[in-house]
Amino acid sequence: MLYGVLASHVDAFRQDLASKGKYLPEYVEREFEAYFDCGMLERGFARIQCMDCDHEKLLAFSCKRRGFCPSCCGRRMTEAEIRIIEEVFPRVQARQWVLSLPMPLRFLCSRDRPMLNIVVNIFYEEISKFIAKKLGLRGIKDAQTGGFLVIQRLGGSLNLNVHIHGVFLDGGYVYDEKAKKHVFHDLGDALTSEDVAAVVEKIAKRSFKTLEKKGFLEGGEASTGDAEPDAAALCDGASLKNMIAFGPRAGQAVRRIRLPMDETTAQIRGDLVAQMNWFNLKADKVVKAHQRWKLARLVRYVTRPPLANERLVLADDGTVRYKMKAPWSDGTVEIQLSGIELVEKLASAVPPPNGHLLRYFGVLAPNAKIRKEIVLVPKPKARDESGKLLASATQRASWAALAKQAFGLDLTKCEVCGGPVRRLAVIRNPGVIAKILRHVGFAGSQAGPWRSPRPPPSEGVTYEPLCDDSCDAPEA
Repeated sequence: MLYGVLASHVDAFRQDLASKGKYLPEYVEREFEAYFDCGMLERGFARIQCMDCDHEKLLAFSCKRRGFCPSCCGRRMTEAEIRIIEEVFPRVQARQWVLSLPMPLRFLCSRDRPMLNIVVNIFYEEISKFIAKKLGLRGIKDAQTGGFLVIQRLGGSLNLNVHIHGVFLDGGYVYDEKAKKHVFHDLGDALTSEDVAAVVEKIAKRSFKTLEKKGFLEGGEASTGDAEPDAAALCDGASLKNMIAFGPRAGQAVRRIRLPMDETTAQIRGDLVAQMNWFNLKADKVVKAHQRWKLARLVRYVTRPPLANERLVLADDGTVRYKMKAPWSDGTVEIQLSGIELVEKLASAVPPPNGHLLRYFGVLAPNAKIRKEIVLVPKPKARDESGKLLASATQRASWAALAKQAFGLDLTKCEVCGGPVRRLAVIRNPGVIAKILRHVGFAGSQAGPWRSPRPPPSEGVTYEPLCDDSCDAPEA
């Protein structure tokens, strides 16, 4: 359904941009184009054959992008879980820290990678200093901590909301002379709301001071320069305010669907939550050392895709409704978007290139001196019967393994007899693609209710049938 809505309205969105003299950056255009090719047999595929019964199937390519594709973002989420749980994060207590930024900084950090890097560095440096200071009060000196953080771009209503999820070691490592190794000391239950308030105050003050010194802020206000904003900047600005930038409803607020609620009900923030100058910091989720399943769930949460397919509903009038994970304080339970508005919102979900969204720091950083000592021991490298080296745990997981864990699809076994499969060929030539799909009787996406914004390579290609109708298997 998501593919159909985007494919049906992306051209109208581009035309609306062109009428206003605007454009989408090249990296956003590439994201949409790659998504429209993802999983489409018309764009190429691999021929897979069972080694036992010779049954064949065609496996389409994936876009492997990191913007909004639910399938490929789900793959990245699973890959991060496997990597962090099995190879990186030690078996010690962990805590999640979440930093939300003021609205002007959300907009600027979404477009300006150096500014975002400054805020990210201040975030983990101040928390690391706080953990070391907290342990120092107990007589534990020179403690070293670390963790990983993930940068998320969208909020629960598909609005631009650049925020940082950090999963820290809830304590630090100190070298023990007797044991001749680094020993971990956790904070226990010593963290209080006052501690969180002190940390967010330092983050807020230091961020404003550093950004102003670097020239990103002028007199306490954001400096955006004199350049005319492109379409992505306008989409980000409108998404930040839950507004619409283009289309028939340009300048209007996103439509909400509310339930009657008591407007006098106060909002309770809870423990270990603090805010200063719209810097909001939460540290209310802690994972004990033995709760690896809980840590795995936390990793999947912080690395989740920006869009949840199961919360998208296509209404009878052609609009799309996106359900809230939890009702808002004003009673909003859903937002309602037209197809063009959904394209606009997802354009803001695409991060600029050449910037890591998952980052390790402290003792878990790639070049940390004690990293090899504290990270989990990788699984031994396996060899097959002939002695050939197989993939080790430290190498990237294959797409087949990730698809099995993320979606329950075992691509390594035959769907008929359950035997092992092998890859016969990778087909990329448009003429060969068209012949094979025509032979197997595949109508393609063009036969569905949605038409792809780009025609498949089979259109305009002339060819002769590979073989007669009695042939069982296509030839490449």
